[in-house]
Amino acid sequence: MRPLAWLLPVVLCAAAPASAGKKAPACAPDAVAVGTLCVDRFEASVWNVPEPTRENAALVAAIQDGTATAEALEQAGATQLGCGAPFPTRFPPDGSWTKLAGLSSPTPGVYAVSLPGVVPTACITWPQALQACFLSGKRLPTNAEWQRAAVGTPDPNPPGADDCNVASAGADPTGAHGACVSRWGASDMAGNLWEMTGTWADRNPSACTSWLHDDFSCFGGPGGTGGADVLGVPGIVFRGGAFTDGELAGPYALKSDIDPLFQNDTIGFRCVR
Repeated sequence: MRPLAWLLPVVLCAAAPASAGKKAPACAPDAVAVGTLCVDRFEASVWNVPEPTRENAALVAAIQDGTATAEALEQAGATQLGCGAPFPTRFPPDGSWTKLAGLSSPTPGVYAVSLPGVVPTACITWPQALQACFLSGKRLPTNAEWQRAAVGTPDPNPPGADDCNVASAGADPTGAHGACVSRWGASDMAGNLWEMTGTWADRNPSACTSWLHDDFSCFGGPGGTGGADVLGVPGIVFRGGAFTDGELAGPYALKSDIDPLFQNDTIGFRCVR
């Protein structure tokens, strides 16, 4: 009879996670590595880069490789979009943009950027956020990806409410709360702005409750237990809570109670590569 020891390598191989042996990516300066994913360090600010010039083409390249700065954007005449600074008509709420004149490749000149010290963009719809990430060479995270990136972010309940922006009159500049950082190095994943994900779910605003650490849970059908889409429109899953939410904000806060075209001053997003 063969000794049982010969089975050990087989068992170990079968138990190894799918990501075993994969190296963490070399992320751009604007992002942190979360396993094999690059997650933006900061909530997105969305910028309108003006009509194309040679200098602005270099700026767009810097946006797409994660090296653009707020100073470079401002020097190029780019303007930040969001509440009080409406998106151009070529970039409508349904995301069906038209390109800038004079370009050989399609682009509306609107980009999502991960920058420190900038009040992140709100008053944006899900289709606009989706496209702004894509035009910057990125995408929205899934709900599961967002949760992985948020691990270790201070939760307002129990104590530590001052760690993140959860009880103020508005969103703060990104990175302003030095303790509001996940174990991976992503800032402001609790409070500041709710963050849209690429995941959709049933929508029911009456299903709100709270769960882990009393964080918000507005998800699914009646009673928050899943079920029919009672409003007939899918909802996007958005995460983390906002500056208005107090102890209900946090890295486990989750909602799906708005439709993809809803926008207000409490909802933003971040991108991933």
